[in-house]
Amino acid sequence: MLAKVYSDEYNKTTAKRRKICIKIQRNAYPGEDTRRMETIILRGEYIKLGQALKAAGMVESGVEAKEVIQEGLVMVNGETDTRRGRKLYGGDIVLFDGEEIRIEG
Repeated sequence: MLAKVYSDEYNKTTAKRRKICIKIQRNAYPGEDTRRMETIILRGEYIKLGQALKAAGMVESGVEAKEVIQEGLVMVNGETDTRRGRKLYGGDIVLFDGEEIRIEG
């Protein structure tokens, strides 16, 4: 399943409204485990971790993103990160709740 979603929802509070393109793909990994993998293609230089979780639809709000990040439930490139404002660049991989976000730029 492949769909494109355009979102300028994040960053509404600043004059710079940037758009990102998210390709949503559902991939089955070997074995019984089925995970969702999403790819965020950056139009700018980076996206913040909390914004990436919201844009990928893994959390409902910024408050929820803040909570799961501060609780240590999110991994970036294989390491737990508790900074909501961490900048993600092309090549970064985010893992949360058995789901994966790949950042391409």
